[in-house]
This record gives sequence, structure tokens and C-alpha cells, in this order.
Amino acid sequence: LLRKGKNVLAIGLVNERERSSDLLLLSELSLGNEVRGTLVEAEGRDRIKARILTENQWGVLLDERLGSVRQARPVGKGDLLISEVMYHPGEPDERAVSIGLTQKSDFEFLELLNVSRDAVDLTGMYCREGIYFFQASARIVESGERVIIARNRRGMSHRYPECAVMTAYQGNLGNGRESIVIRAADGSEIASVTYDDEDPWPSSADGEGYSLVLTNLSLEGDPSDPESWKSSDREGGSPGAP
Repeated sequence: LLRKGKNVLAIGLVNERERSSDLLLLSELSLGNEVRGTLVEAEGRDRIKARILTENQWGVLLDERLGSVRQARPVGKGDLLISEVMYHPGEPDERAVSIGLTQKSDFEFLELLNVSRDAVDLTGMYCREGIYFFQASARIVESGERVIIARNRRGMSHRYPECAVMTAYQGNLGNGRESIVIRAADGSEIASVTYDDEDPWPSSADGEGYSLVLTNLSLEGDPSDPESWKSSDREGGSPGAP
């Protein structure tokens, strides 16, 4: 029985062998009740954007393309660039604090840009260096399209209501020097960056509410060169937009 509000799920774990140090837990909580809605017909390459209203608050933006007939190859090196980094956001406002978004890190995000000429499938893409995420489901990204990876979906929905989040990560982006490496399902590197909060890196991205924006979109450039980055033109950055 799940009650309104917070619920605690208690799980007891016992190793098969007394001296074994290995332990793996794959827990899953499934709910059988369905929320009734209105059927909407979709065909061709329709795009659906939707939100769920719960307790007078709209949830995160769900953005899906349907019926795509275009084939996409698996993502690989040279397909994506980390094009924007919000590593030290500004303070949460009063409204954010009132709904439990009390940390600056609730508004962190990374933006990835498909710089290849092809549509690519991000299935299996992951990061274990700097932050932690795994893209388990299929996600096709068209050439020139940008996708957002965020620390907190609710934080993004509050501060950027029109921005769809592809997936959320665990951990925090460092407020100082940090290295992020994103890899394909086979472990090969797709994109990376090492940024810093020291000069000559843009200082306004370090807690003043601005993001780092990649200015050199060439694959020949060095994404860890501070000369390839600038502060965003406006406070809060521009996740999902040029």
C-alpha cells in the first residue's frame, strides 16, 4: 500500500555465500493502476509534447517524435559535442525553494549537439567520469538537434519549462575543475570536456547564473581549451537552443 507523500521501501539482502563480497540489487516497483485519458490519433512524423498535472503542479515536458521512417546508426566518436555546461547555477528563487528545490545543483545541465550529417541513436550511451548516467532506451537525435542531460528533472521544469530533458544524471558537476567523458555502448569515447573556474575560463559561469557555451563547433578544435568557450548571452543559459 502506497500512501500520499513519502513512502519507505525496505529490502533485506543476504549473500549466497558467507564470505562473498559481491552484492547486486536490481529493485523495481510497478504500479498497476492506469490513469485514464483521451486517445489522440498520430501519424507520419508527428511530434507530441505533453505534461502531467499533479496537485496543481505541471510535471516535466515529455517530447517524443512518432512514426519516424528515417534509419539511424549508433552514435560514435565525432557525432556529438558537449555544447553547453551549466556547472554552477544561480540561487533558487522563492518559488523553487517552496517546492523543495533548495540547492543550486538542482539546476545543473549539459547540452549535447549532433554535429554529424546523420541521425544517430543514443541507445547505450553512458557517462561514469564526472557524473553518472545510462541511456537505456532508444533516442534518435537528428543532425543539428540538441538534447539535454540534467541533474534534476523538476529543477529543469521549474527554471526552463519549455526545455525537454532526455535523461537525468547522478552526482554533481564540479564547481571547480571537472572532466566529463561520454561514451558509446561499446565503451568508445563520444565526447568530452575538461573545464575549470579559474582564469582564463569565463568567471560569470561560476555561480553567477550563466553557463559555459561552446563557440568552436569544429571537430578539429579542443573542447577543453578555454578559448573555445564563452559565457552564455543571458542568465540561465539557453538549454536546447543555439
